[in-house]
Amino acid sequence: LAFYYPPRADFFRSELRQLFLLHGQNFPKPLDSLIGSYAGAMGWGQFMPSSIARYARDEDGDGVIDLWNSLPDIVASVANYFVGNGWKAGESVAVRAKVSADARAIMPENLKPVYPLKQLAEWGYIPLQNGVKFDPDTLATIIKLEGEEGPEFWITFQNFYAISRYNRSPLYSLAVYQLSQEIARESGGKSSAQ
Repeated sequence: LAFYYPPRADFFRSELRQLFLLHGQNFPKPLDSLIGSYAGAMGWGQFMPSSIARYARDEDGDGVIDLWNSLPDIVASVANYFVGNGWKAGESVAVRAKVSADARAIMPENLKPVYPLKQLAEWGYIPLQNGVKFDPDTLATIIKLEGEEGPEFWITFQNFYAISRYNRSPLYSLAVYQLSQEIARESGGKSSAQ
């Protein structure tokens, strides 16, 4: 892709340079043994070389960042990626919205939370709170997805945006959030993400 895909050649050449720079650091694999996606994403977290350089962590303390075999390194690296992209511990990710019949149509350009909740409420989008109290000045945005029973509207916050930096798809980001909720529920744990 660095040489034969002109629309993104600059990006992929930069990633290739970064991969060569990783070699010789605390990176566990010889370059000729690396396995990744067609686009260069590697390890369980599917990190690009620039993300490895920026966010990967040696959590198990063995002197090697191993995104293939060390669960502590993998989890810490993905968590560090989220924090580096604006994750706020203990804050909400997303909540279903109750939409009034006369709600203003909102088509956000991206997933960045830019509307105060009080503004969304004035436009007809109310969070289905499930016991969670929201500050009316909290910034959020709206996404619309097709659910099993028709359109679903979700109010999403900064932590949703942080997940979306990993994969730009709103559906992917919501699936990650919902999976985290199920894991917390099934394991008897408490999720800090509302």
